[in-house]
Amino acid sequence: MRKRERAVIAHHEAGYALGLPSIGNLRLDEEVVRALSDALGRACGACSLCCKLLQIDEPELKKPANEWCRHCRPGKGGCAIYDERPPVCRDFACEWLINPKVGDEWQPLRSKIVIYITEEGGEFFLVFVVDPGIPNRWREASYYQSIKAAALSGLRSETGTYLQTLVVIGERRWLILPHRDVEITSRWYKVVPIGDDQWEVLIFNDEEHGRRVLAAVDQYVETLTPELIAEAELIAEAEAEQDEQLIREADEAAAIYSAEDGDIF
Repeated sequence: MRKRERAVIAHHEAGYALGLPSIGNLRLDEEVVRALSDALGRACGACSLCCKLLQIDEPELKKPANEWCRHCRPGKGGCAIYDERPPVCRDFACEWLINPKVGDEWQPLRSKIVIYITEEGGEFFLVFVVDPGIPNRWREASYYQSIKAAALSGLRSETGTYLQTLVVIGERRWLILPHRDVEITSRWYKVVPIGDDQWEVLIFNDEEHGRRVLAAVDQYVETLTPELIAEAELIAEAEAEQDEQLIREADEAAAIYSAEDGDIF
């Protein structure tokens, strides 16, 4: 068994939600998935909700989110090519299937929510994908309280590597913080600590703007305060205006050259 797989099992035994399965990102080997699910006495059974809710973009299989896979027969035996299913499906497991800390109320057919953990750009995410047919299921008290608790646990990191909690419904995405929920659909954001067990999210129009602002903050500052964030915004805006001025001046010089001497090509 590989080192990463041993770490995965150790995390589960310790009670952490770090199973690291995902579609198209980190995956567990089929043998590890089977071992974890067998230990819990769980199996997919009649459930194939992941075959509907999740987007798959792999050479061997492509499907959009919230549409049934062409190989799936919901309610009629599930996957029609189960024995020959591609690795992207074979190595995937939702958290209910393999995580002892995820109760039976989260069984996807019951909750209409698929939970998985993934990694993008060096950041880790605990993702709750909600069936768009029941978009408010995640806000029901029993589920919502667990999601908020997971958000707090994921951000309490001694290593600085957060496990961010997301809720996905169709094309909309929410970042779940312990004290509030923030829609981040089509936005670039950064979670920052602002105190003990307190975090805030900085929302930017695009990644370039966001990174410019963050770069304007002293790299030795460990905790961002609202005042530092506001100061960084002003610095980033001033730098952006200066860049735009340089671009305008270059364009004007090019236009003058072209008018006087003609095109160089």
